[in-house]
Amino acid sequence: MDDRLIEVQDEGHVLETAGIQVSTHLWSLWTEVALDHEWLAKRARRAYEAHRPDVAPLEEEMKASLVAVAGVTHCLDALQNEVAALGVLPSSTQEKIKSRKLKAHTAVYRTLLETFGSPGLEPDVLERLSELYHLRNEVVHQRPSYGEIVVHPVLGMRTTPAAARYTVERATWALDLLFRILSAIVTERDDRPDAAKAWARTWKGSFKELSARRGLAPGWIRFFDADAAGSGHSPA
Repeated sequence: MDDRLIEVQDEGHVLETAGIQVSTHLWSLWTEVALDHEWLAKRARRAYEAHRPDVAPLEEEMKASLVAVAGVTHCLDALQNEVAALGVLPSSTQEKIKSRKLKAHTAVYRTLLETFGSPGLEPDVLERLSELYHLRNEVVHQRPSYGEIVVHPVLGMRTTPAAARYTVERATWALDLLFRILSAIVTERDDRPDAAKAWARTWKGSFKELSARRGLAPGWIRFFDADAAGSGHSPA
């Protein structure tokens, strides 16, 4: 049984479900988080372009982009664990992952490649994953450091290294990579192991739903915007 939120009308059935086990597919939830923050980063960029030279929206873009980038890596980490549990991976690869002989991005790539096969998971995907996890590690495992003021790669203004690094373009790049990977593994192919084929069939519909969400405002944003409108403050 897959997880979903228990709503008020479900309370009468809670006792009836006692003992039923559910699973939480965090890779799917992290994809939604990343999608939401890609949208927020785009909205912040539009706000900056409409209100130059106020740079406050750029800070919001940086924060949203940072979460989008990190969200994609959290999605891939969760996906790697779920796919590894299918039991398709060779024991040698499992041992390397368990003993942490592989870097995180390599473990993700090897797990997906050795479970689903190579079409769509060409070597450049590994290179992009390396770059993605480097971006993630710079904020998740950040060490105090100083950097010179730099030029924003798109807007041409002088700003901090973080604001120049975590941009809406980076968020979109990370999501593009994620959806390329997801598209490759949910595509049904006859030459895959049975467990891999079953997983692809199960999640093909969900992948289409996630793809359709790109570019759409998060469902929850209307509550915050309505609250801001009611208080007299306009949303960004």
